[in-house]
Amino acid sequence: MNIQPEANQGAGAPRNIVIKIDFWSVVKLLLVLLLIVALYLIRDIILLILTAIIIAFIFTPLVDWLEKKKVPRLLTTILIYLFILLVVVGLIIPLGPVLSHEVSTLLQKLPDYYDKLNQYFSISDKSWDQIARSFFINWINTPGAATKGLFGVLGTVLGGIVATLLVFVISFYLTLQRQTLQEVGKKILPKKYHAAVGRMVDLMQKDVGGWAQGLLIVAVMVGILNYIGLLAVGVRFALLLAVLGAIGMIIPWVGTWIASILAVLVALLQSPLQALIIAIYYLLVQEFTGHIVFPKLMQRTVGLDPIVVIVVALIGARLGGAIGLILAIPILTIIIILVKEYLRIKQERLLDKS
Repeated sequence: MNIQPEANQGAGAPRNIVIKIDFWSVVKLLLVLLLIVALYLIRDIILLILTAIIIAFIFTPLVDWLEKKKVPRLLTTILIYLFILLVVVGLIIPLGPVLSHEVSTLLQKLPDYYDKLNQYFSISDKSWDQIARSFFINWINTPGAATKGLFGVLGTVLGGIVATLLVFVISFYLTLQRQTLQEVGKKILPKKYHAAVGRMVDLMQKDVGGWAQGLLIVAVMVGILNYIGLLAVGVRFALLLAVLGAIGMIIPWVGTWIASILAVLVALLQSPLQALIIAIYYLLVQEFTGHIVFPKLMQRTVGLDPIVVIVVALIGARLGGAIGLILAIPILTIIIILVKEYLRIKQERLLDKS
């Protein structure tokens, strides 16, 4: 589409604007819009593939290093994923029943806990108080709702198991075939972009892989520290709260505070002194991990402003739910890498022409 002033007019005459619409420009615009709609419709599949790619980025550096030490790549990849499977199973067998018991006990006691919190904070709106209490009691005691919720949970669990298996199968293949992403990019793009594809994949592995590795280490550390503190103070549901604290680290900025508030509220139901101790302890853990450990682990990652992180996380949650919330930052990192590489290619072209 071109916009040009009409020629052959006098100096004082008004200038008419002639708009020329290129047919192929319209076609390209429509194709781009259709592509965006198609990507949105299959966003769940895209998120699944991105999760597999990020997991592969975590383990690929270790596999590459062992391969340089003359260890067969296939053997290394199998051993790493087998070790991860054994760790997960080893944690689920002893911790699963305890965690399940704490969740069911907490759900049963929610109405009583609500009454206790109401005494602490003195909720003045009686209508809201009745609605909230009715929700807690009906949700737990209604057989139909419980049965419906049970089947919904079972469906979610089965779907989650299938999705998890697919993610690990794809990530296993990507880890084993180190050059897969580069080969796909080279087959799609012209030969002049092949060097750029290699640079982009290397940057993604460095930044996104470093982000994932650092986040995983910090999440495990926070979960262990929180569990030790909760046990030492004698707070109920220590394992559940510790797991929520670890998961909270994965959700940018907001997740940690939500997990901390929940822990303080549960402690408050037992004793104000315990709530105060847990609040101080959680604050110290956050300061230690957030200002000492986390920055050291994340030095290789693309630096992002906290406001940008929160906005991107909210967009990710809106488009992809919990998985979108977690993957929002690595997706943004990938986009930044792609834009930087595009600008670099454009700058190199301008220099070659000059």
